[in-house]
Amino acid sequence: MVSWLDVTLTPDGEGTSLELVHEAHVDPYLWGQFGPSVVGVGWDLGLVGLGLHIESGASVDPGVAAAFPLSPDGVEFVERSAAGWAAAAVEDGDEAGPAHEAAARTVAMYTTPPEAAPGG
Repeated sequence: MVSWLDVTLTPDGEGTSLELVHEAHVDPYLWGQFGPSVVGVGWDLGLVGLGLHIESGASVDPGVAAAFPLSPDGVEFVERSAAGWAAAAVEDGDEAGPAHEAAARTVAMYTTPPEAAPGG
């Protein structure tokens, strides 16, 4: 998959505002199964990790990061993120039913332990 990123940092009071624009050509099968959540939830999780690093100055342990979506707080985060991406898809013209079904599949993908996934 090829992606293009445009990141803009702008002074904002005593902090900085980050605007990230991501353009990717996602496999049509994946897009049909997961919609924008397939990429959006991953970005949202990555930005949480960036926020933790900025707040603490410490590296985020990869094992802790990988386990987060499986924790109760992580599942809630993934559910809310996927719902937000589904709502954005509907606002952009997608049908509500399929958009929310795709978001539910995204939640299952991110919150199912690898050993419990089919073929895992």
